[in-house]
Amino acid sequence: MIARRLLVSLLALAALPVSAQGVSWEQLPLIPFQASQRSYGVAMLPGPTPAQDSLLQIFSASVRRFDEGAGEWINICYVSCGAQSILVTEAGSILIGAPAGPTDTDRSIDRGATWERNVNYDTATLFQSSLPVLRGPTGHGALFGDNGQAAYRSLEDGAAGTWETLGVLGGIPVTYGEVPPSAALPEGRLLAGVRNGITTSNDGGQTWTPATGAYGPLQGDSFAFLPLAGHPYGGAVLAGVEDLTVNRDSSATLYRSDDGGASWRRVLRFSPSAMGVGNLTTARLLVTPDGGLWAALTSTRGVDEGAFARSVDGGATWASVSDGYGLYGVQQLIASRDGRLVAATDEGVWRTTGPAWVVAEETEPATPPASVAVSVWPNPTGGAVTVGLSLAEPEVVRVSVVDALGREVAVVHEGAASDGQRLTMDTAGWPVGAYTIRVVTEAGQASAGLMVVR
Repeated sequence: MIARRLLVSLLALAALPVSAQGVSWEQLPLIPFQASQRSYGVAMLPGPTPAQDSLLQIFSASVRRFDEGAGEWINICYVSCGAQSILVTEAGSILIGAPAGPTDTDRSIDRGATWERNVNYDTATLFQSSLPVLRGPTGHGALFGDNGQAAYRSLEDGAAGTWETLGVLGGIPVTYGEVPPSAALPEGRLLAGVRNGITTSNDGGQTWTPATGAYGPLQGDSFAFLPLAGHPYGGAVLAGVEDLTVNRDSSATLYRSDDGGASWRRVLRFSPSAMGVGNLTTARLLVTPDGGLWAALTSTRGVDEGAFARSVDGGATWASVSDGYGLYGVQQLIASRDGRLVAATDEGVWRTTGPAWVVAEETEPATPPASVAVSVWPNPTGGAVTVGLSLAEPEVVRVSVVDALGREVAVVHEGAASDGQRLTMDTAGWPVGAYTIRVVTEAGQASAGLMVVR
């Protein structure tokens, strides 16, 4: 099998190895002629390879894409796009949301070329679940948002008319998370960080229950799941919590749950002196695909300040990794596919100067040949496409194309086919966006993604 770059699955990790590489930061170019450079959020828009991914940020009343070649930010939303949350979905759509103002929830299915306005109401926080039980008709994970009290959910990639209102979250929402399925929790569990602490849902967000030990004068800011071998729930859950019961020079604390988020205990208070930032209030956690545990720490008292920390022992101890960073408040921290960390901050976007976590080079294990498989090339494309079929034996097949909403847009072939057969189709005139090629036979089914671009 051909070696390819794969992200190491978190669920396969028995321990938490962390890259030993040093971590230093660089600031990306600022937006000219802007008094404030606060970036509210960042996201990665996947390309054909990690090197071709596009970095997005929400800034002021715009959504901007970073042009690596030109070294500048390009506005991709030409009407008012003031937002506080951004999400790139599994299908490749861009969603932005704001709790108030001209932008409610807006959506682009063509990489920012055009935008659908107001596909949902005011939305301050956006999240996509990976729980298998919450897969929608398109095969993608459920999307969640909120109106400040109740949760919204879309099972169809956030399209207008597909959002349903769920139960009250139990407080003003700040963030979402989830616990993957395990022997003790077969369908997994949703988590919500609210301004009353942490609440949980076992029914896809229909109802929410306050968690034991983490409800009251607290604010849940972030979640991280740490896989542990032999753990009845598959691993521990950590939460970055602003804990007002320890409101001294730091209310930024770490909480841990060993029962899938149902009950919590405080295990650590982040030290301002160790991080070089005073009056810490929030800790935004991130687990990178190599098992590394990171935190973006921020003070929101007086002049906003921030720092980055890393733990190599599952959160028991932390060390500052802020070399070269300007110590600004951090709004969001993400990992890019090329191994870098990227942060939206109160003074633009910062990223590590090189890989901060290990992107594994692995060879796919040998597997028995499938009864049916499909390949598509070139991909992405804006014109002719070849669909290749791999069949264990000649048989009748149906090859069709569906869009991101699960609507069938074309039938490529319906009838007899043999192994190695190639089919062609032309995507010229198709709307830009993500599509799925589906192959159905009596012996089995297969699918492949296709991105149409211009």
